[in-house]
Amino acid sequence: MTCRLVWVFFYSAKCCVPYFSFSYVLHFTCFPTEKYQHPIFGFDIICTEKKALAAFMDWSPVDNTTTIESRYKFEKPYPPPEWAKLIFSPAALAIIPNDYEMHGLSNNVIESFELYLDVLNNSKES
Repeated sequence: MTCRLVWVFFYSAKCCVPYFSFSYVLHFTCFPTEKYQHPIFGFDIICTEKKALAAFMDWSPVDNTTTIESRYKFEKPYPPPEWAKLIFSPAALAIIPNDYEMHGLSNNVIESFELYLDVLNNSKES
């Protein structure tokens, strides 16, 4: 089987965010090999010790054709900044999850990533 990912980038960090003493960032990104022209999978969640502040997930387009939309509906969208509109797909998930939505968010990320891996594994070279 041919490897279809160039690399996977994962980090977790503790940092200072204005109005909150400290927050934690979990960042996960997968970059496919160039010959497949597939989107970049990304997921980020920013939280304090008590609550989630924001969560983001996207299949950031490389060729502007492959995206995925969440089948879950969340209460509070997070308005993306202007720079993000240049990078993310129109279907990007950007939310401020409440405590009751964390399970749905987790399922959404897992399902989307499994689908992403299926797309990569079943693809042909561009």
